Amino acid sequence: MARPRKHDGSLFRKEESKFWWMDYRDRAGKRQRESTNTEDWDEAQKRLRERLQARDGNTLPLLRKGEQLTFAQWSAHFLEGFSKPPIRAQKTHLSYSRVSAGIKQRHFRRFCSSKEHTQWRGRGTHST
Repeated sequence: MARPRKHDGSLFRKEESKFWWMDYRDRAGKRQRESTNTEDWDEAQKRLRERLQARDGNTLPLLRKGEQLTFAQWSAHFLEGFSKPPIRAQKTHLSYSRVSAGIKQRHFRRFCSSKEHTQWRGRGTHST
């Protein structure tokens, strides 16, 4: 029989990271280590408690999967499953599609150089 643990989880810092990291065990007993993505110890504690509550409520896999979902994946799922007739009118679906495409373009533009954006839009053939 395994030895009982004193603590459910802990926070620590890695030398190469400015963020707090959390260490805890999932329901199967497997050790999980992940960044809290925050420099604030109180916020890191809050995120660790959320993880432990999700684990105890058996929702941890869903929580982790949702955090890894990109906007493009979410919008594709929404447009396919919840935006088309008979759930929504065809005009509404087209409107949602335009909004989704616009958000994706603005988001992409924010995180890439103007040269990369020009290549992505197909207006240029610059090579690096």
